[in-house]
Amino acid sequence: MKKLLSIIIIVFFSSCTPINEPKLIIENNSKITFDSIKVFTSISFPTIFYSLKPNQKAKGKVLFDVSKQGDGCYKIVIYSKGDIFKKECFGYYTNGSSLNRKFNITIEKDTIKVTSK
Repeated sequence: MKKLLSIIIIVFFSSCTPINEPKLIIENNSKITFDSIKVFTSISFPTIFYSLKPNQKAKGKVLFDVSKQGDGCYKIVIYSKGDIFKKECFGYYTNGSSLNRKFNITIEKDTIKVTSK
């Protein structure tokens, strides 16, 4: 019984622990090759993916600036031929930590779809 109670307590507290670097999977379902894609909470610490071709996927993680403990949305900026193709905000973080473990981002012809876990 004590062992079961210990396991329940560990699971409870670990599920409440904030995530500092959620994983990213970006999929390019458009017919465009993107020069670069930036995902960030603070422009000082972007995650950058270079040359994402059509039907290609990239994996990474969102970096947080530990000196900033604020709230906000994640930002994504997509560049094509040196210009901004699309930019959006998605999700939410609080106190400098993520509420999500993972983001799946799909870039379509004219839409950015984001799902989170």
